[in-house]
Amino acid sequence: MTQAPRPSRLFTIGGAIVALVVPRDRREMVEGDLIELWHERRQIGRRDLRRAYVRDLAGLVAATRRQRRRDARSIAQRLRGGFAMWMDVRHAIRVFRRQPVFTAAAVLTLTLGIAASTAIFTAVDRLLLRPLPYPTPEQLMEVRKAPIRFGPGPALSQAFRALEIFDGAGVYDSGGTNLEGRGESARLVAAIADDGFFEAMGVGPLLGRPMPSHTADGFPHFAVLAYDTWVARFQGDRAIVGTAITLNGKSYTVSGVMPPGFRFPGRTEVWLPPGADFQVTGTAYAPTVVARLAAGVTIERARAAL
Repeated sequence: MTQAPRPSRLFTIGGAIVALVVPRDRREMVEGDLIELWHERRQIGRRDLRRAYVRDLAGLVAATRRQRRRDARSIAQRLRGGFAMWMDVRHAIRVFRRQPVFTAAAVLTLTLGIAASTAIFTAVDRLLLRPLPYPTPEQLMEVRKAPIRFGPGPALSQAFRALEIFDGAGVYDSGGTNLEGRGESARLVAAIADDGFFEAMGVGPLLGRPMPSHTADGFPHFAVLAYDTWVARFQGDRAIVGTAITLNGKSYTVSGVMPPGFRFPGRTEVWLPPGADFQVTGTAYAPTVVARLAAGVTIERARAAL
């Protein structure tokens, strides 16, 4: 079978048509596809090569025109939508000028409704949809008293641990601290917590160990990082455990990194030991006790014992 010669003039005309209807970034690809179709048909013995090529070009032109019409309609719809929105804004401004009290009341009502819905969904999401980041939360109990200044020693925590109604107990308080010496200074949400706090919460560290126990001289200068803080401030460096960081101008050794999701209390970014720095809380150190109920102990029985 004799092969048909390459129709250079037809390809030249086809290339010119492609250049007219196809965007610049797609011209080479489309023209190559047309030529490839020509060769595939020739290999299978098709005799209507020129007619098929012209038909492909006509289909390409028709498809391009349809796409341009769709794009034009889309742009027109967006313009109409923008114009309609502008007219609505102008109408709202006119109504506000005529009836400012009514408009303000309506806007305030919508704002309060949206805020309430958001708050309710957030609470439901946190409490019902997402599991809490610590085991058996129904056994955890907070014991709050009037803001009395307690010393940095472990006496308060030990007093609750000695009660048979609890399997573990610790203390915590909320505040903030400044991270220094790591580029620009950063304000971190901090919490004062002793070693019993992590034991009562029932959550172990992802890296290292939780807050070390007190010594005869009190609590040493150790810090425990939240997972997000470890990733954002220290680039997830596993070697951070055992190294020193500077908080409020003082050196703290990183003892551990907590697992993802654990940020109690609140959105804590770093936990520091009691008495390490009274600038953290900004007030008198009046910690909250968190305790884990022993097996079989109800909240009513614990309250009666306390």
